[in-house]
Amino acid sequence: MKFFFLAILFSCGGQLCAEHQNNWFLPGDAFFSTSLTVKEMSEMETDTSDSITLEYERLDNRGIPGGHLGYSTLKLSGVDASLRANFFAAYEEMRDWEETTFIKRGSGEEEELVEWNPVVALVYNKGKVVFPLGLKFNEDWMTQGEGEYCGFVDDGWSILQDWKRGKEVPPLKLSKDLDPKEHHYLNRGVVPRVVGEPLLIEATDVEIVFVGLLKQMKLGIQGECPNLKILAQFVNWRNMRATPTYAFYLRVTADGVSKVELGVEGDGRFILNEEGEWEKEKKATHTE
Repeated sequence: MKFFFLAILFSCGGQLCAEHQNNWFLPGDAFFSTSLTVKEMSEMETDTSDSITLEYERLDNRGIPGGHLGYSTLKLSGVDASLRANFFAAYEEMRDWEETTFIKRGSGEEEELVEWNPVVALVYNKGKVVFPLGLKFNEDWMTQGEGEYCGFVDDGWSILQDWKRGKEVPPLKLSKDLDPKEHHYLNRGVVPRVVGEPLLIEATDVEIVFVGLLKQMKLGIQGECPNLKILAQFVNWRNMRATPTYAFYLRVTADGVSKVELGVEGDGRFILNEEGEWEKEKKATHTE
């Protein structure tokens, strides 16, 4: 029975979803995922409020027609100048990884340029970033997601970790507990829905992890973050694939920005100093 289960798991990978449902942020998820475009960052730069509002980005590489379920918006309140500056510094560092790409969508007067490879970030509880990055660790995904997994990292080992350790990892700490059934049905319990009202979280309670760039295949197909899958390979000591040569991610709080580099020759951790330069930490690890 165990062999049969594992065979199914590895053959399905991250596409363990029915053909009628697409999940957004769900109660119990360990993080809130978002993508950041040049336009959005420009708007944030002129925003003088003490908050940052983020829109959810699904990274499951699916183009399944049907319903949508969950929450679409997260609002960080109490954002001070330090966190805002660190947020922008991390964005610029990740954005420099690859030139911004735009595509044309629509025609005639409806034609517009759409950014094709925005920066991807995950909002975690401060000090509670759990590896592999990108696993939701939601032990209630069967009920909250109506039986659909919709994971962001599709190798079998990561999926097993996600399911096995779900009870050990606390969910994202929001300012208000969610009604576990609020997002499930609209129109008298017929249509699953996405709740657009922003979820609220205190900025002092979060750690924002910049994990790479969004990769989109074509219009109508949800994108993915390839670097998440590469980072998972570094964490998995049983990895049978060819080891990637290099990957990095950035961790952001009001206290500062840190950069973690992973490579075949070892890992390194760096801190962004006041001059905007990276200083190497004496003790480096990617599992703390």
